[in-house]
Amino acid sequence: MKGLPEFWLIPGISCVATLQSMFFMQSGTVAYTSVMTTGNLRRSVQLFFESTILKRDSAGLHEAAVLGAISLSFALGAVVGGLTTHRLHDAALGVPALFLFTALLDICRRVLSGRLSGITADDRGATSRKRAN
Repeated sequence: MKGLPEFWLIPGISCVATLQSMFFMQSGTVAYTSVMTTGNLRRSVQLFFESTILKRDSAGLHEAAVLGAISLSFALGAVVGGLTTHRLHDAALGVPALFLFTALLDICRRVLSGRLSGITADDRGATSRKRAN
C-alpha cells in the first residue's frame, strides 16, 4: 500500500499538534504542555526536589507525580508511535489523531453537560460576555 502524499502529512501533523496544545492544557489542577515533554519533566523534578528536600509539601508531591505520569505517557507514546509507524508507515498519523479526536469529543460532551470542572452554560456565557466587553 502506498503511503499518503507528504502534502497531507505535514498539515495533518500541524493540525493535530495545534488541537492538542489548545485543548489539553491541564490535568485536574495541574497545568502542563501537551506537545513537548521537556518542560513537564523539568517541572516534575523541580517540584519533587522542592517538596521533599526543602520542605514536606504533599500538594507539590502530587503535582510532581502528575507531571511525571504525563512525561511517562510521552515516552510510552513514542514507543507505541514507533511500532505503529513501522507497521502502518504514513497512515500511522491517523492513530494519535483518532485518540485526540475521541478525547476532544468527550471533553465537548462533558462541557455541554456541565460536568467538566464545574463549568455550566451560565459560566460559559459569562466568560464570552467578558471577552466581548
